[in-house]
This record gives sequence, structure tokens and C-alpha cells, in this order.
Amino acid sequence: MISPANNVADAERSAFAHISYFSIAHYLSEALFIIRGLLLARIFGPAIFGIWTEMKLVLLFLQYAHLGTHEAMIREVPYAVGRGDRARADNIKRTVIAFNLSSSAVTAIGIFTILLVSEKVWNADIQGSWSILVCIFFISQVYWFIHLKLQAEKRFGRISKIMLGFALCSTVLGTLCAYYFSIEGFLLVLGLSYFVMLVYAGEGHSLIPLPNWNTPLLRELIKTGFPIMASGALLILLWNVDKLAIWLLMSKEDLGIYAVQSYIANTIMLVPSAVSIVLYPRVMETYGKTGIPSDLERYLTQPTLIMSYLACPLLGILFLALHLPIKWLLPKYVLAIVPGQILILAIFFMVIARMPANMLISLNRQKLLLALTGISVLVGAVADYIFIRIGEGIIGVAVGTSLGFIVYSSLTMVSSLHAVKMSIKRSVSFLVLVALPYVVVLSLAGIMFKLLSVTDAGWVSDFVYTSISCLLITALMGVLIYAVNTKFHFFQRSVAEVQDVQVFLRAEL
Repeated sequence: MISPANNVADAERSAFAHISYFSIAHYLSEALFIIRGLLLARIFGPAIFGIWTEMKLVLLFLQYAHLGTHEAMIREVPYAVGRGDRARADNIKRTVIAFNLSSSAVTAIGIFTILLVSEKVWNADIQGSWSILVCIFFISQVYWFIHLKLQAEKRFGRISKIMLGFALCSTVLGTLCAYYFSIEGFLLVLGLSYFVMLVYAGEGHSLIPLPNWNTPLLRELIKTGFPIMASGALLILLWNVDKLAIWLLMSKEDLGIYAVQSYIANTIMLVPSAVSIVLYPRVMETYGKTGIPSDLERYLTQPTLIMSYLACPLLGILFLALHLPIKWLLPKYVLAIVPGQILILAIFFMVIARMPANMLISLNRQKLLLALTGISVLVGAVADYIFIRIGEGIIGVAVGTSLGFIVYSSLTMVSSLHAVKMSIKRSVSFLVLVALPYVVVLSLAGIMFKLLSVTDAGWVSDFVYTSISCLLITALMGVLIYAVNTKFHFFQRSVAEVQDVQVFLRAEL
């Protein structure tokens, strides 16, 4: 008979193996997307790259046509499994895919009609591009349903395969077609990549469950998922309020220049994204079994501390090295360097807010999270508008967006600590530990930026000086991480369990 202690240990090792494997695939995929973005920026130029950024924003916000059923599926499927009700879990998946297909088709037809009668968007130069985009939307909705279904089922090996496959296909073939056929060729390959991965993901068998329209269950799922979706949509809006402000108030060239830095700056979010995606189903299973909020404290504190200490060295490196690819490979986008450096420093606050936001969702505080995110979006939008109107341009937009990030992080962190009933003394100690690496890396990056940066040197000297700066900041942050971990041991369990990744890989592959 296996003891409960062994069950807990096995679950924790499995979670770490999932995080490690999924993280590797996630990092490789994002690396390919960065390469794809930089290559497209060079191929298209600022104006067309600005149009592609507009299209990405449209795709980003159209995905919410599912009205929160996807978010409800991610939440309710593992919760039902944790309670031993697999029939309900299957019912949820069948109902969600039925609504997904219906809402996607209606939305695609509606958007196509709007574009058809809108002369401002539908002109001879880009009508083919927008036509392809509408088709991509429908197939991408099915792709993301499969992705989220596998996530709810904790099948992270399969997710990793399709994630890497899509990134590789859309990057290699996409940039090649972009070079020869401009944006239309790239969009065709993008749609083809979604379709190929849907076929590959099933390995000869469809992963799409048989649709079943269950109106009472659908209402329940929308009621549960809509606040989560709205909160997520507002968070996406917070991430993109800067680009929307530039799209509406400035030129396509400005949007193209500003957007290029985000491909590099957003790599800081890789660590919290991978960790939170893997841990979220486990949080829901734990809460489904016990129903006690304080049992979830470790899912808030430990991942947030690890995220902070892993992300901060990367933050310092990106701050110092951001200019290299832009200055020497994309000189038309050199004005994006300063906004990018500002956002890199601000993204830390979004890193440490990832698990607190998930915790509020897990504890049914979706409406609270929705209000907090709305306040943050409003702060960012108003600040961006003011900075643009007073002539601060894209640098002012970066500052305004950063203010929104800081407000969001502060509000979600305080609310989540209160939700898991952590004492004031423990909360203060936790926040000090979280902020420590940021303060240190901020100081180190500032000093090295002043002492080791070069202005008029060639690319070789620039690369050498920047590399020295990055190595120094990595070494010094490594000393800090070692010292803190020696005292508090929050990395110790993860390091000891890294061998379990090999077992997980053999099982999945």
C-alpha cells in the first residue's frame, strides 16, 4: 500500500517534471517566435510590420468570442476529476467544443461582413491579407480549444509537441513566404501551420470531442468562465494598451517601430507563464479535495519566489543587451530601444503577479480580479493618452503602460495574500524576499549601463562590452540566489527533483 506521504511526494515530483518539460518546449517556441518577429520586422519594414501588429491585436481580442467557456473548462475539468466526477468532465469538454465551433463561425462571418463594407480597412492594398486573417481566426479557435483541453487534462507532453511544431512551421516556412510573397504569403503559412498541428496533435485520431449542445451546462460554464475571461481579456488589454494607443493616436510606422521591442522584452514572462500553466490544474485539484484556502498558500509563495529570483537575472541581461539586435540588425527600429528598456524594468511586476492572479481565480474571486484589472487598464490607458498628447511619443507610452503594470501587481498581490489568510508579518517577510532580487538587479544594471556601455564603437566592441556586463550581472545575481536559498531553501526541493524530468520524458515520448 502506498502511503499518503508518498502520494504527495509523487505528485510534487510529477508537477516539477511537467514544469521542466513544458518550460523547455515553451522556451524553444518563444525563441522561434522572437526570431520570426525580428525577421518579419526586417523583411516588412516599419509600415507593413505595423499592419501585422494590428492584425495580431485583432486576432488577440477576437478569441474571446467563446464567452469564457474555455476558461471554465480549464478550471472545472480538473476540479471535477479531483472530485471523482469524470462524466461531468467529459460533458464539459463536449459542450465547450459545440459552443466554440458555433461562436467562431458566427464571429468570422460577422467580421468578414464588417470588413467587406468598411472602406477604411478593406482597400485594394491589404484586402487579401484581411480576408486570410478571418479564415485564420476560425481555425485558430479550434487549435486553442485543443491546446486548452490538453492543458486541463494535464497532457503537457502532447501540448509541448504541437507548440514546438507550430512555432517551427510558422517561423521557417512563414518567414520564407514573407520574403517572397510579403504579408499575404506569411498569413497563408500561419493558417496552414494551425491546420497541420491539429492533424499532428491527434496522431491519426481526432482530439476534438463529439460536440453536444447542453444549454443548462453552457449557461453554468459561461457564468463561471465569463468573469475569468473578462479578467483575462482586461489583462491582455493591459499588456497591449500601449499598442492600441499608438494604433489609434499615432501612425502605422510608429506602431511597427514600438512593437519590435516586445518580441524581446516579453521573454521575461516565459518563466511565470510555464510555471503557472502547469500548476493551475493542480491548484484546482487540491482545492477541490480540501476546500481550505490556506492549503493553497504554498502554491502562491514558493512559485512567486522562484519566479522572482529566476526572472531578475534575465531582466538585467535583457536591459543591457536589448540594443544589440535592434541597433545592428534593425537600424530602422532604433527608436524602440528606450521604450523597450523601460518596459523590461516594468515587466517584473507582471512576473510576480502571475500566481497571485491565478490564486484569486482558484478561490472564486474572479469578480474581484476583474475589478482590479479594470482599474489597472484605466490607469495605463489614461497615462498613455496623456503622454501622447503632451508629445512624449512612444517613450511616454512605455512609461504610462509601466504605471498600469505596477498598479496591477500591487493590487493582485495584496488581495491574494489576504485570500489565503496569510498573516501581516509573514506577508511582509514574503514581499521583502520577492522584491530583494529586483532592487539588486536594478542597481547592478544601472551601474553597468553607466560604466560599461559604449556609444560610438563598432558592433564587435559593443558586443564584447555588453557580454562582459551580462556575465557580471549573472555572476553577482547567482551569488545572491545562492545566499538566499542557503537560508530559506526554496530552490532545494526543485533541484533535488530534477532527475524526474528524464522519467517523465520517457513516459511521454
